Amino acid sequence: MTHQNRRRLPRLQTLGLLLITLTALLASSCRSGRNAAGSNTGDYSQNTGKTLSQSQLKTMLNSLSDSYGTWSDVKIPLTLRLKSPKKISIGGTLTMQRDRSVHLSLRFLGMEVASLMVTQDSIFALYKLERLYFAESISDLLGGFPATVGNVQDLLLGRAFILGDTPLAPSRCTLAGTPENWTITPSGTPSGMSYAFTLSTPTGNLESLTVTPATR
Repeated sequence: MTHQNRRRLPRLQTLGLLLITLTALLASSCRSGRNAAGSNTGDYSQNTGKTLSQSQLKTMLNSLSDSYGTWSDVKIPLTLRLKSPKKISIGGTLTMQRDRSVHLSLRFLGMEVASLMVTQDSIFALYKLERLYFAESISDLLGGFPATVGNVQDLLLGRAFILGDTPLAPSRCTLAGTPENWTITPSGTPSGMSYAFTLSTPTGNLESLTVTPATR
């Protein structure tokens, strides 16, 4: 298959497909990732107040950050199961190098049907069955949005993060919580948008990421 025979996938359509793929990956990988990343933040079940103190929350955040540890390379087998319009199961492999790259390969009946590569400066996607491809500069694609490869990797592993790979620290976040769950809202976010992580107070497991986008 030559480059000339491939059809370039429109940017918005590609972004939609990438978001769907990443969402599916997050749903399947977050369980193991957040269990590995979570740390017991203490027993606050006997706390008589409705909210946790800032001192307690800062201790929990520092404990959470310390529990993440470091890694260099990871390879994760995965399976994507589609229910409609046709039931189909597709196997794949997610390979990551810390802060450098994310590579996703999807295979059906032993043959690679699609692949996705995200590096520090570029993104490439290929859907072989329809001969569709996508290649774009990260800076052009994001238009100044400060997300990094490391942020995408943290998302797939179920870890809280700050855009731009800034380390988690109490001085860079707004913290709030109860004996049931607590939230991390990073400060200094891009104009017009915000995002927050919700975690289980007893376990430290990441439960959700809520994003309030800008008009863009």
